[in-house]
Amino acid sequence: MKMSDLPRRTIEDIKTRYFVEPTLQDVYVEGVFDKLVLNSWCEKNDEKSIVSYVIDSVDIPFEILEKYGLTDGNKQRVIALAKELEELHCNSYKCLVDKDLDHWFDAIEDIPQLIWTDFSSLEMYFFSEQLIKRILVDISNSKINNWGVFYASFLTVLKQLYSIKLADRQLNLNGKWCDIKKSLSSKNSTLIFDFSGYINKNLITFGLKAREAEFVKLHSDWLDKLDCDPRLCIRGHDFVELMSSAVKEYKGMKNFQESEALQRILLAFIDEIDHLIHQLR
Repeated sequence: MKMSDLPRRTIEDIKTRYFVEPTLQDVYVEGVFDKLVLNSWCEKNDEKSIVSYVIDSVDIPFEILEKYGLTDGNKQRVIALAKELEELHCNSYKCLVDKDLDHWFDAIEDIPQLIWTDFSSLEMYFFSEQLIKRILVDISNSKINNWGVFYASFLTVLKQLYSIKLADRQLNLNGKWCDIKKSLSSKNSTLIFDFSGYINKNLITFGLKAREAEFVKLHSDWLDKLDCDPRLCIRGHDFVELMSSAVKEYKGMKNFQESEALQRILLAFIDEIDHLIHQLR
């Protein structure tokens, strides 16, 4: 049975739960991977008190989202739940959401029991040059001859993608951008992303070709601003997807050419989220 087929708890059910059992340590998260990460940490550390729930298990009616000016989506529903539970004034639960792009638009709301990731997303707790090299070279056996050159280009592509999302948000396009694989290539140890062609192709699909010059200028302006901790200007989804593309591009093991497999490998480094767990207690 799929989670969507299971009966979902109402907000009133949850309020009653914390009134009756005030010592609980529940955590509500956006998606399945988030729950998997928290469960993996708890299992490794023999932590039984923290229990995580995907927001799909809670009934958040559209009128509740509308009440707070939120759009439909898992992140918005977690935020709506935090707002609805604010009146409880208890520590029986936490709501966890990714910053995504919000910190660049001063959109981080201070809501009781709502925890924003320290970085752009949960995956970014695992982002470090050493860990990435272990996954791509040691585990996946990718044939990367010059690691320094490769890693610099890896960061550049990820920041270019993040800048595209920032420009999209600033212009309120809400575009569904296609996979970058057809716009990605390599030369020796350098990953090359044809971001100009990628932007052009997608804007044509959106029916916004006339705004290309405006979009490209915004993209460039944002890219210039991203001289910061990479974990604050890279999306977790892009990080995992680009690793899988790199494994394929540099003839790594086929088992690790799928992003889902690489995402699961991150769980082997679960200690990287220790600081986050401390905030969720």
